[in-house]
Amino acid sequence: MSDAVSNPYTAPTANLNAPLNNGKLKQLPRFSAWWVFLLNIVTLGIYPLWWLYSRASTLNQIQSRPIALELIYVLVAVLLGSFALGFVAGFSDEEYAVIENSLSIAYWVLYLITAFTIRNRLHDVFIEEGHHVRTGPILTFFFSSIYLQYKINEAIDTTSNR
Repeated sequence: MSDAVSNPYTAPTANLNAPLNNGKLKQLPRFSAWWVFLLNIVTLGIYPLWWLYSRASTLNQIQSRPIALELIYVLVAVLLGSFALGFVAGFSDEEYAVIENSLSIAYWVLYLITAFTIRNRLHDVFIEEGHHVRTGPILTFFFSSIYLQYKINEAIDTTSNR
């Protein structure tokens, strides 16, 4: 009698970290850029943080230059600190407002660093997969997660049309 039949409580032996598809690009989820835009509005700017985290985690699995997820953790901590200080600054004097504004600036700088890091890693994956999808820095600056998701979808669509 096999061990799987005799002990139904054993853990499965499947390799859960194995890639689902052959191409690295197919590991990135195809999700409408319009949904990214809508979720950005509905969640009041929280969804782009999840988007950055999920895409950075996926990119870390499929390419050789990892993105430091600690940067995203710091980004979330700075956002929470900025939110808390913004709430406190509304009821107190000006010194909390100065600290809150400094945290807000730090948040946007970290957000842009993370977005451009993901852009660079996506560019590496696009080149490695043989795609000529160009990701522009200006549109990355202004539209970050929406634009990058659009470019991911464009690369996936050109792969499926081949």
